[in-house]
Amino acid sequence: MTNNDPYHTLINEICALSLISTPERFYESANFKISEVDFTLQYQDRDEGRAVLIYGDMGALPTRNRDAALLALMDINFHMFSGVHSPVFSWNAQTSRVLLMGSVSLERASAEGVLLLMKSFADLANEWREHGFIGQVKTAGAPAEQPVATAAKRESLSASGKFQ
Repeated sequence: MTNNDPYHTLINEICALSLISTPERFYESANFKISEVDFTLQYQDRDEGRAVLIYGDMGALPTRNRDAALLALMDINFHMFSGVHSPVFSWNAQTSRVLLMGSVSLERASAEGVLLLMKSFADLANEWREHGFIGQVKTAGAPAEQPVATAAKRESLSASGKFQ
C-alpha cells in the first residue's frame, strides 16, 4: 500500500459518482468541470498531514471596477479564514485568473463532500463572473459600493464546505 492509496480511493469514488470510467488518469492531477468552472485536485503529503488540494478557476479580474472587486475578494478572504484548511482567493499571474483554493484533510475527505465543496466553489465562481462580488451596476453605469454577499452568507458558505 503506497502513501497516497487513500487519495486514489477518493479519486476512484469521485469518478464513480461522476460516471468517469478511467479514474487512474486523475491520480496525479485530477481536472474536473462543474457548472462551467474548471477544478484541479492534487494530493499533498506534508508534516501537517495528508490533504486534497482544491483549485477552482474563478475567472478573470473584471476590467471595470477592478479595485472594488479586489477589495471585495480581500474582505471575503478575511471572513473565510478559520485556520489551516481555510479557503482563500488568489491570483495566478501565469494565467491572469482568480483562483479559489482550499484543502481538505484526506482522513476527513469523502467523495460526496469534495464534490459538494466544488459545487459551492462553482456557485461562488458564477457570482464572481457575473459581478465581481461588487453591487450590481446601476443603469447609469455607476457601481453600487456594497458587496453582494454579506459576511454571514460568506461564512455560511465556507462552513458548508467542511473545511477544517
